[in-house]
Amino acid sequence: MATAMVLVTQREGLFPLWNSLFARHEGTETVVRTSLGEALELAGAGGVRFCVVDVGSVPLPLAPPDRQLAELARLCRVLLVGSEFDVDSEMAALAAGVAGCCSNAVTAQEMATVFDVVLKGGIRVSKAALPRMLARLQEAAARQAAANLTDDGAAFDERWSQLTRREKEIAKQVADGANNKLIARHLNISDATIKAHLT
Repeated sequence: MATAMVLVTQREGLFPLWNSLFARHEGTETVVRTSLGEALELAGAGGVRFCVVDVGSVPLPLAPPDRQLAELARLCRVLLVGSEFDVDSEMAALAAGVAGCCSNAVTAQEMATVFDVVLKGGIRVSKAALPRMLARLQEAAARQAAANLTDDGAAFDERWSQLTRREKEIAKQVADGANNKLIARHLNISDATIKAHLT
């Protein structure tokens, strides 16, 4: 089977728009399915690159997202198209792996832009959902940084425990800003010994 672009809809009026978008990509065939289950079956067989789901005609719970939708998003790029999406539904769909949610009220040119972004591996996030997504990304980055500090702390503790008493004394002096000459005087040892401990 050639690479398929799948449109999941029960409305025939959407086919011409999506067929024209799909036709711009050579080597693909447009396949229409009327249910998410049919699209999932086709995607599971391989060869599906992209799937557009018309949520206006296909019943689809988004919060929490449908299990089939999450599985379909794992197998191919998925774009949900429908009337306006509320932020909670859009965030739930994106969390499930959907590449974007787009209102069907946009112009054909805007839809083509969204289609190209998603098909090339990007995601589409609405202006309404973007602040929440950025906040979640910042929270995730902060959690990761905290985890890294904990991991680095454990690694430091392990390395610190392997130092001799004298090496620890020298390391504390270096941390306090002392140079080799001052450390040597304070510990009553030579500069060469300090250098040997620090290498």
